[in-house]
Amino acid sequence: MIMNCRFPEQKIAVGKLEYKRIIEERLVMWGIQHCMPSLLPQEKSQLTEADCLPMSLGLHYVLQHYDCDVKTDMVNEQIVATACALFQCDSVEKKYSGALRCAGDLIKDVSGINCKGWTLLKIATALKMIWWPEFGDSCEVSEDDVSRLVAHAYIYDVHMNKDSCLRVYKDMVEAHEVIKTSKKELLESLVELANETYEAEGPEKNV
Repeated sequence: MIMNCRFPEQKIAVGKLEYKRIIEERLVMWGIQHCMPSLLPQEKSQLTEADCLPMSLGLHYVLQHYDCDVKTDMVNEQIVATACALFQCDSVEKKYSGALRCAGDLIKDVSGINCKGWTLLKIATALKMIWWPEFGDSCEVSEDDVSRLVAHAYIYDVHMNKDSCLRVYKDMVEAHEVIKTSKKELLESLVELANETYEAEGPEKNV
């Protein structure tokens, strides 16, 4: 769960070298034990269900971010997997945030389109429209703005790589629409079901 509490390429700071070795060893052993049933069906993992589904601080933050209040002993594998998927979506947005905001400034300078208040997805869509106005959903950007963007494509060619812009657009669409919306709804329903089950069984049965 330590690795699920960090963004891609983010480093973890520890106080001493021996701490680093201990964390790495524990993570490797936990990973082997966790994957053992699927890799070696004849072998039995020594991990308990509580070991497999710990409520880490990172998981707690993710659940709080999506307004999901769930007790530690209510967490199940589906909740962990769904929260992890949402975290990865947030990581995609965080990864491209700076570059897309800079691109928004460039769009204002070149085409006179004020991108202030635009979502990251809308900026990514605008970049895609510069070279591929017929590809994908353009409802995020007005027809007038698309026309102005396409008219200045030769200028954007100097400042940006169109293939990279298309890749960013696809990543943002996948993270925001295909995964994030459905996973957020799923997480909310899973937490609601867990709460109902917990209340129905009573606290004494969940100890």
